[in-house]
Amino acid sequence: MKRAVIQLLIVLCAAPAQFVFAQQPPTSNQTGQSAARQKREGAITGRVIGPDGQPLAGAEIFARRISERGGSNLSVTSDDDGNFKLTGLSPGAYRLSAYAPGYINAEFPSENDVHRLGGNVTINLIKGGVITGRVTDEAGEPMVGVKVSPQRLRDLEGKAASSRFDNFDGLGWMTDDRGIYRVYGLPPGVYILSVGAGYGYSYDEAQISRDAPTYYPSATRDTAAEISLRGGEEVSGIDIRHRGERGHIVSGVISGDIEWSPPYSHVSVTLRGIEAGLFKVSGTTPNSRGFAMCGVPDGEYELAASRSGGDRDETFSSAPRRISVKGADVGGVELKLAKHGSISGRVVIESSKRCAGSGGEVEGRVADQAQEATGRQPVVEEITLKAERDEPDQSARRPRFGESEFRRNQAPSEKGEFALKSLEAGRYRIAANLPEDGWFVRAVNQPGAGSAKPAAGAAKSSIDAAPSGVTIKPGETLSGVEVIVAEGAASLSGRVVPAKEGMKLPLRLRAHLIPAEATAANDVMRYAEAVVRDDGSFEFKHIAPGKYLLHARQVAEREASDDQVRPAAWDAGERSKLRREAEAAKNEVELQSCQRVKDHVLRLNR
Repeated sequence: MKRAVIQLLIVLCAAPAQFVFAQQPPTSNQTGQSAARQKREGAITGRVIGPDGQPLAGAEIFARRISERGGSNLSVTSDDDGNFKLTGLSPGAYRLSAYAPGYINAEFPSENDVHRLGGNVTINLIKGGVITGRVTDEAGEPMVGVKVSPQRLRDLEGKAASSRFDNFDGLGWMTDDRGIYRVYGLPPGVYILSVGAGYGYSYDEAQISRDAPTYYPSATRDTAAEISLRGGEEVSGIDIRHRGERGHIVSGVISGDIEWSPPYSHVSVTLRGIEAGLFKVSGTTPNSRGFAMCGVPDGEYELAASRSGGDRDETFSSAPRRISVKGADVGGVELKLAKHGSISGRVVIESSKRCAGSGGEVEGRVADQAQEATGRQPVVEEITLKAERDEPDQSARRPRFGESEFRRNQAPSEKGEFALKSLEAGRYRIAANLPEDGWFVRAVNQPGAGSAKPAAGAAKSSIDAAPSGVTIKPGETLSGVEVIVAEGAASLSGRVVPAKEGMKLPLRLRAHLIPAEATAANDVMRYAEAVVRDDGSFEFKHIAPGKYLLHARQVAEREASDDQVRPAAWDAGERSKLRREAEAAKNEVELQSCQRVKDHVLRLNR
């Protein structure tokens, strides 16, 4: 019996079950919009430029409507001057991407990179970098068909890599019959390269799939040599000699009340090192409740499982299990899948006085004329919503393996209806990306406690979700949430200057707006924070009118490089501390409805 179990683990380790994403442009197909929506079609225009700032002809530009399932794309090609025009777009929020052989985007995409009809976009492409070399075995013989995995640790300025965009281990660059590999299309940065561990696709790789990974030049992760890569540069001679050190097997079972018949038969399992930048391997369990992760070196890890897809649109995940691998295999780990919950409701845009293009308060009719002159009338479908996990542990807020953008971002329907799905149990904050500078989120309300139906004509009870967020239980469907968007927002931009002339600004500053009124102390929607750039500049948009305290404070180094840092106002204790600091600094500013304040100077009081 024991021998049979060992053979099963070896089969699982050698199975071709890892996700591999080809580096190729997305396919283009029709969006299938209804005839009624076609009448409101519009366009997004722009220009593609190369690394020298010159126009780039022949680049393919793709537009994908956010939250549209299936990833439908419309595409065009840039002309000789680099210009493009995407037409036939229905009102909504879009992601844009560009593709040209040998080029990559100059910056990694951001969740705030949202484009709407009437927009004009500049897309900057740069030449991707190349790392090439040869992989040999312990005897110096070439290894054929072995996957080489690059991992970007940080950019050339020293900023730590983002866990969402800088991990290239899913992209497999295989060695040829001479053992030579060529990894291309890499953004500038500092890298490490490895072979081994995971799953085998060729004879040589199957032989080393159970080995601990070997890092360039012939090292463990702790002693791996780093490779600096500039934009468009080719670094050669990065030869990796396989160490042949056997790794360990982490195995277990998937449990939970789920169906295992197609299309619900595949569960994704991810093992990742607790310490950032360490070993990570992902795979799937096809038609089975068992899993095995191979080639795992000694260390501390988190293990989690997830499942998505299917007509029922149901998703599941397990709570992360922490395990320790020390000199032996680890078996019998149970990952229990729990069904995800959802938050649904509607976006309500309150009708009031609107803001004209340059600021000031005007009647709605005049504002409509101003919007007509610019050719752009924002609509509710252009808003994007996201349920952000409110956890002190930042790793809990990061997307899990297999979590798609469809799960993270949603746009309301024409009627303002939305549904934020695939939410693990926990507390969430609903964030909105708004298309109009004059809009701001005034409140987020959820249904009141109790199941009693209100009497006919009586107002429905609701709870202000701003102070504590929205809590979801496992598998819960919470409906009736309202996101109230008001008009008349203000904006504030300026710069932070040191307390004394000639002094340098502290590193890692963040600017904060805190409502000055004591009655608004717990109105989290009134708080805002922004990164202070290297030149001291900052910017706030979509701010509710009112009196504010403006304050700048330094953050920890790990928070400064973390794009998923938790806002200070989300924590009651931190919120009180922030107010005390701001009240002591006494930098007050009053923002009127639709006011645009520019070049404001905030002097540090130290």
